[in-house]
Amino acid sequence: MLRSAVATLKHESFDAAQDIPINGLFIHPTATIGERVRIGDGVRIGAFVVIDDETEIGDAVEIGPHVSIGSMVRIGFGTTIFPHVTIRERVRIGNNVTINSGSVVGSDGFGFANASGLNHKVPQTGTVQIEDNVWIGCNVTIDRATLGCTYVRRGACIDNLVQIGHNVDVGEGTVIRPQVGIAGSTSIGSESRIGEKAGIIGHLEIGKDVTIHPFAAITKGVHDGQEMMGAPAKAVETERSI
Repeated sequence: MLRSAVATLKHESFDAAQDIPINGLFIHPTATIGERVRIGDGVRIGAFVVIDDETEIGDAVEIGPHVSIGSMVRIGFGTTIFPHVTIRERVRIGNNVTINSGSVVGSDGFGFANASGLNHKVPQTGTVQIEDNVWIGCNVTIDRATLGCTYVRRGACIDNLVQIGHNVDVGEGTVIRPQVGIAGSTSIGSESRIGEKAGIIGHLEIGKDVTIHPFAAITKGVHDGQEMMGAPAKAVETERSI
């Protein structure tokens, strides 16, 4: 379904309290929808939402007030986007994803090159792929890739106030607790657990089924199944013996 015809109908009625059922679709009259936007059945779009050109919204998606969605975004069915979320251009979001208030998906990656004492911004031309059944808490920031894609894989759960840098790959079913920082181009294996306020530097390989304790500082790669703690982090059996 192309949004423009429905938008005209809703704006002419201008009754925010009245739900005009068109394949179960409801768009608040204050929403702003761009050109060639496709919206599925049963979608609900709240007040002051902005959706840019050529974006596709799947069936049964709920978009809360003051959400901003950039151009050429793809959002799968059954996804819920809470108020004040920003989704930047060309981001891909799967089915049954939850994104809580204040989060930003697809923000510019932090890339600079210093020349002659000046920091020059490196263009961040990649994107972000959020796979199915991911849960993202409040005020999470997920940077777009410099090239290629930043990934959050199927079933991952990310708590509030987490920073995920450009080109990071978060594995399936991995759980990340609040205030974790993951620097660019680090890969985290599936079914891993990262505790509160842990920090992980860039360009590392973190294995599958890894446990990283709260406040740990990960400065080297971690093998499958390892349990890490301390700053700098060491294997638990080594840290506890000190």
